[in-house]
Amino acid sequence: MAYAHKVRSISFCDKNALNLKHLQRALDIFSPEFIAEYHADTMDFLKKEHIVPENYAFAAVAEDLLSKIKSIATCDFTKLGGTSRFDTILSVEAIECVDALSEFRNAMRSVYAVLNPGGLFLMAITPYDKMTDKVREYIDSGVEGKLNPGIVAAESELKSAGFTLETMETLPTGIDNYSTTIIVKAKK
Repeated sequence: MAYAHKVRSISFCDKNALNLKHLQRALDIFSPEFIAEYHADTMDFLKKEHIVPENYAFAAVAEDLLSKIKSIATCDFTKLGGTSRFDTILSVEAIECVDALSEFRNAMRSVYAVLNPGGLFLMAITPYDKMTDKVREYIDSGVEGKLNPGIVAAESELKSAGFTLETMETLPTGIDNYSTTIIVKAKK
């Protein structure tokens, strides 16, 4: 959402094909009303940080995002590489869905490696508050990871990968058992 108005194209990738199915379903219902209901706090943060214009309306966000999607594909964040380089990488409730700290560390390093110098990494992590049957179901299906990194682990691994943290803050979500989202803006 943050850079939809500034980019030429958007590509989505995830290690888990099931997550991509969930993404496709979300995109199918993505609308100004959906953004207002589920992402108003994120939009407020992006406006406060001057990442998006103050007058960036939910309708414009939806149109910008949906019109620029070029691909939805499986990939492994822990093994990004090749010759592709990006000015900005956005990870929303995805990159932290790993089972071990080493995988999270590799993901941070992989993202850093494919960013252009001065590139931005924007990330939202929504850790679960406690292990529940529903969380176990998510883990078993591959939608959620066992690691569940919090703000301390995220900060440590981002810095270890070489990122400079510009913003890192916790916002309330109002979602049962996922009460906070960690919002990160880091620069290469």
